[in-house]
Amino acid sequence: LPSGYTAAGAVVKLLARLEIKSKDVMPSAAEIKNLAALSEQDMADLAGLEQALASDPSTMATKRRRAKAALEKLLTASEQIDAALSAAALEIYRNLYATADSTAQAAQLAASGAFATMPLSGVGLSPWRYMFDHARAYLASVTGIDHQHLPDQEGDRCMLCQEPMTADAAGRIQSFNDFVTGAANKAAQVASIAHEEALRQIKGLTIATGEAVEAALGEFGDLSAARKAMVALISAYYVEAGKRRDAIVVAAALSEYAAFPQLAAPVASKLRTEAEALEAEALTDDKAAADDGNRATDRARRDTLKDRKKLGDDLTIVLARLANLEERRKLLSCCDAVETGSVSRQMTSLRRSLVMQDLEKRVVAEIETLALTHIPFAVNDRSQDGQSYFEVGLNAAKAISNSKVLSEGEQRALALACFLAEVGGDTSRQGMIIDDPVSSLDHVRIRRVAARLVKEAATGRQIIIFTHNLLFFNEVVDAAAQANPPIPLVRNYINKSESAGFGLISETDEPWIAQSVTKRIETLKTRLKSFDGATDFTTDAWRRSAKDFYSDLRETWERLVEEILLGKVVERFNSDVKTQSLKGVVVEDEDHKRIYWAMKRVSERSGHDMASAKAIPVPTPNDMKSDLDGIDQYRIDTTKRKKDAEKRRIEFEQPPKATVL
Repeated sequence: LPSGYTAAGAVVKLLARLEIKSKDVMPSAAEIKNLAALSEQDMADLAGLEQALASDPSTMATKRRRAKAALEKLLTASEQIDAALSAAALEIYRNLYATADSTAQAAQLAASGAFATMPLSGVGLSPWRYMFDHARAYLASVTGIDHQHLPDQEGDRCMLCQEPMTADAAGRIQSFNDFVTGAANKAAQVASIAHEEALRQIKGLTIATGEAVEAALGEFGDLSAARKAMVALISAYYVEAGKRRDAIVVAAALSEYAAFPQLAAPVASKLRTEAEALEAEALTDDKAAADDGNRATDRARRDTLKDRKKLGDDLTIVLARLANLEERRKLLSCCDAVETGSVSRQMTSLRRSLVMQDLEKRVVAEIETLALTHIPFAVNDRSQDGQSYFEVGLNAAKAISNSKVLSEGEQRALALACFLAEVGGDTSRQGMIIDDPVSSLDHVRIRRVAARLVKEAATGRQIIIFTHNLLFFNEVVDAAAQANPPIPLVRNYINKSESAGFGLISETDEPWIAQSVTKRIETLKTRLKSFDGATDFTTDAWRRSAKDFYSDLRETWERLVEEILLGKVVERFNSDVKTQSLKGVVVEDEDHKRIYWAMKRVSERSGHDMASAKAIPVPTPNDMKSDLDGIDQYRIDTTKRKKDAEKRRIEFEQPPKATVL
């Protein structure tokens, strides 16, 4: 049924009588058509009411105050722009730029004269000055005193190379100190700081774009044509202000100041006047809304007419619904009048002669395949109210529900057996989607279920399996590989991310728990790159990141022992013991030593609660890289040793070569 009608209105009450569960008498077609019909006078009344209510005083008061708030926000910003980008302010910036430029040139001339005989060029210029200031800062950190000059006596240690200075070196440092404390350099430094501060304030000036201004003043412009024109004026002001600010920021020469874009005429006074006018208009609207007692009646009349007009637009749908309900009522009456016993008996006869014999054989075969023969089952069928049913229940003297006797794994296996038996008669080979066919509490049937599904896929049917059980996943992969011929298989990993949410499908990624040692190391290397640029290693956020990194590194060491050192002889999520892999297993004292200390190190950093007195330092990215490089190199060395051992030991599997005399 269509929606969008006024709650508790006449149309809503009529449509409620067309709900299937409604116990009220259905409306007639004539009743529906009468309610949907509007006279010319009704249409004229609706148009008049909509026009009158469109200027509802309370609504207009709210709209005007929203527009006023937007104007006041722009008023504050425009006053800041006027102060920062006016002609007088620009002259101040120009003078600061000129002073900084002239004093820098003077300092450069002084440096070129004072340091003309220095072994290296550039002394006194900006790069050199940065080095000198860093040396001063280092001296202050060592002594705790902010010195204006560096040690410049023979025998003093140089703040850069840490060696005692010779007489020549001390003389050069003295000339450096004299230059830095000289009038020319100090004047250049003071002028540069003043210019940089002024430039910083200009860069921090918030200037909205023209689009943002027009969006913020949309309601204000809708109030009248004059105010819409004012919106364009205000937008142009902000656009020109933005261009002027950007030109000042990127200016690279004094001559550019004469070509800066002009600031448009100030709009602050206009904004203030309009804001005050809007507040006065809103107060007038408030008074009109308080005095008007007829609007509720007009709104109710308008809503009723709108509902009836909309019902006229939806009339075809509503009448079709009425026809469907009438047909349903007649069909239900027919069902009540029909005796279903003969139909059920005929269905039972046909089912048992055409379906049940083969179905029962397939059910028994599937039960045997999935190792459920230790449970006495019986296949039963019945017909009821003209419907056909079959079930597989316990063959007991007293009827009892399967769920009260069977384990969760047995229930899933039985359900799968019945499903496979039922679709076994389908010759069209439609695809199958199976969700979590095994229980983690029932490891006995995991291999049998995997083999049975692979066997079904071998018939040409597409099988799609969803599972979170890695042991079952590996069994399916192995069964597909062992089939003759092998069954094509596609492995997809479904995961989620914070940005994209759930449902990300990948044919290459694997969950962390299923990744190999090599893939885990690559994953950790990628994570380590994300730490580039980190400088504060004292926060809780960094501590958690480091803890997560070392937790995964510890798990990688554990997987390395299983996968590489012990050559996958015994694996998690795999039920085989691969004795053939023993030919590559070599475990020496050095392996124990290396793994013991590596595990001890990562365990200390992966969340174990330590005594406060132990005070283990929080690891840095360099520590992480060192530990990650350690496991990677051990992986490479152990893999090479494993291959050498396999090549050497394979000779033990062959008889010695006889010598022919």
